[in-house]
Amino acid sequence: MVRHNLITLGCIGALAIASMHGAMAQTPPARGTSSEVDNAVRQGAFATAAALLEKAALAGNAEAQYQLASLYRSGRGVDQDDALALKWMKAAAAQDHVKAQFNLGKMYLSGRAGPADVAAAKPWLQKAAARGHAARNRGWTLVRPAR
Repeated sequence: MVRHNLITLGCIGALAIASMHGAMAQTPPARGTSSEVDNAVRQGAFATAAALLEKAALAGNAEAQYQLASLYRSGRGVDQDDALALKWMKAAAAQDHVKAQFNLGKMYLSGRAGPADVAAAKPWLQKAAARGHAARNRGWTLVRPAR
């Protein structure tokens, strides 16, 4: 019971923060799409997950854009394609998706988006850090949040 209340409070807090950053203006996935994607991934049906995510991503859903970018980065369910991964990661990051901002910065640093580009990576990593992304726990301590 206590854990459930903490999770609920955490969700409410996350929604409040997201709404302050305009993330609630994005198009939500179609009813049931998220659970369909989760089921497809659990079953290893990544092509099905990619098809479902693409529909939601084209409709402007930042989470779907981020997840689709991740599939293109890894080549799961789709051909591995850094250009499409970059396209969808940028779309999600532009909508204030904090994980997309961090991963877009990593893509620029690693050269997955062309030649390694610290100048292009830095603002995205700073945005993610300013939004509380815990990059230090993952060994990424390149930049501090912008002041």
